Amino acid sequence: MNTMSFTTAPDGSETGLTAALDRLYDTKFSQNKLTLSAYSEIYDLPVFAHNEEVNEFSLAYASSRTEFVALLLYDKNKKVLLELTNSDRFSWSIPIASVGEQETFLDTVLRLARSVSPKLSLYEIEPVALIKNTFTNKGQKVVNDGVVFMARIDGDPAFAARTSKHHIVELSDQDLEAVRKPVFRSAIHCMRQRLTTFDLETQQNEIEHNEAAGARYVVHNRVIKKFFLTKSKRKKLEQSKILTEAIQNAGLVLDVSAGDSAMANEVVKRKPDIRAYVANDLALTTNILSAKRNSKIMISNHDATNLPFRSKSFDFAICMNTLHHMPGEGHIRALLNSIRRVAKRALIWDFSDPKSGTVGHRAWNFYYKRWLKDQAQHYLSDEHFRDIISSAYQGLDINFSEFYAAHGKFNYALIEFDNE
Repeated sequence: MNTMSFTTAPDGSETGLTAALDRLYDTKFSQNKLTLSAYSEIYDLPVFAHNEEVNEFSLAYASSRTEFVALLLYDKNKKVLLELTNSDRFSWSIPIASVGEQETFLDTVLRLARSVSPKLSLYEIEPVALIKNTFTNKGQKVVNDGVVFMARIDGDPAFAARTSKHHIVELSDQDLEAVRKPVFRSAIHCMRQRLTTFDLETQQNEIEHNEAAGARYVVHNRVIKKFFLTKSKRKKLEQSKILTEAIQNAGLVLDVSAGDSAMANEVVKRKPDIRAYVANDLALTTNILSAKRNSKIMISNHDATNLPFRSKSFDFAICMNTLHHMPGEGHIRALLNSIRRVAKRALIWDFSDPKSGTVGHRAWNFYYKRWLKDQAQHYLSDEHFRDIISSAYQGLDINFSEFYAAHGKFNYALIEFDNE
């Protein structure tokens, strides 16, 4: 069992009081503290310190804003968005904003991006560094905690040339030296190192589809599921029961491709011992961001084939209906290796090939592909699923099973990595 320090405190403690006040006033203080602690555990993030002597007014302002976000935006050519400062000499900075009382860190990232340009779309949002600002004045001290995020921007980056403040630059050594704060220069170095591992074209079609089909999924969730998939709803409860039993006493859980995080809510509700549930998805649609979530659920936005988390940082990983969305064998191998690296145990679950199913299963598959425009690439037969999992995880303890729902048959495998 993971022994992380960000457990929910018992009633009466300072953390428990903060969580209760958050529920009363719809604020996010306890959730953001949880996020900061979790980030330190699941990511290998450097911490950069900035110390500054300030006047009384600046100290008072800093004390009212305890957390902040800095944002490193880059385009498909790995050019970086920087902003000109208002100082006497030429220098660069990066977009930065305080986290509002009713905002999560991700909310602030999206607000900050809109302040740069309302038309920006962000992909693969990822924390790359933590910053600890210490401000002092006449013996008084205020500490602010910040997260530097990197994110890819889509669309025409030339918008920057039409503004006097923001510019997309190649980021030469000269530009880097002109970045005003050393902590930001250090964060940019971290981002450049991370970008060397990226394939920026990975699953872009899947992302664009999810955005384009957002309205159809709203109809599907509010009408089709409610009135035509009542049996499927009962099956969802059975499915969540299988998940909760497989999770056992895990403290930190990763959902590799969580979608709208509806299943996450159900699992966290059933498993109060879960400390944090990271709901990851490559496509951050409006449906995902607006969904109501338990405060223990954190949203992340990573390519599942290139997860940036620490090795074995999760007690348990869930991979639901993702294998058949992989465009090729190499992507499947990368996905399975990525899960193996970051998790101690995992449940991998996927559709069985509808061609071998009932007429009803094939009809639902037609609906998903033709109306919802599901981007399924390669459905796996029962035998193929077992072969792939067994080959990828040779010598490990693997338990295979099956699950039947109204819209299809599923295969799943429970794998133990902990004793490797």
